[in-house]
Amino acid sequence: LPLPKASEALVTDFETGNTMGVFYALHFERAKELECVFNDGGPHYRWDKAQGGANFTIPGAGVWLLSGGRLAKVLPPPAAPGAPALKEATRTSVAFSWASSAGGVKGYRIFRDKRPVAAVSGGVTSYVDSGLMASREYHYAVAAVSTQGLEGPQSGGMSATTKPAGKPG
Repeated sequence: LPLPKASEALVTDFETGNTMGVFYALHFERAKELECVFNDGGPHYRWDKAQGGANFTIPGAGVWLLSGGRLAKVLPPPAAPGAPALKEATRTSVAFSWASSAGGVKGYRIFRDKRPVAAVSGGVTSYVDSGLMASREYHYAVAAVSTQGLEGPQSGGMSATTKPAGKPG
């Protein structure tokens, strides 16, 4: 058999946006099933075994996720939600809503000026971004995150300008 091809990508936590580690993918061109064990790669090389101390068995092609001692086939990420629609802009905040994404949504990640700024649960389809500067234009987009933590494509964008600051005194 040919040697497997490998690739890797950073994995981020949905709620915090913090990097959790690296996701490794092995590509076996002709394997119909794969039996394996995983270790943490740390100084003590703790081995992660399947329930009952057995090896893990990956039953077929696809991308698989090891989480909580179980293997699950990775499902495609959710489709992009509807583009944000402005509800209100004040001197220091922007409120907007969006149409939900279909199926398997754990939550939504909010982007301001292309950077993630917040995460909300799957049943929430509105957000108020506060602590902003007056008289400034901001750009927003939203991405749905699957129940497995995979982020789908971003929605169309929305621009909003906060109102001018009031006169002093």
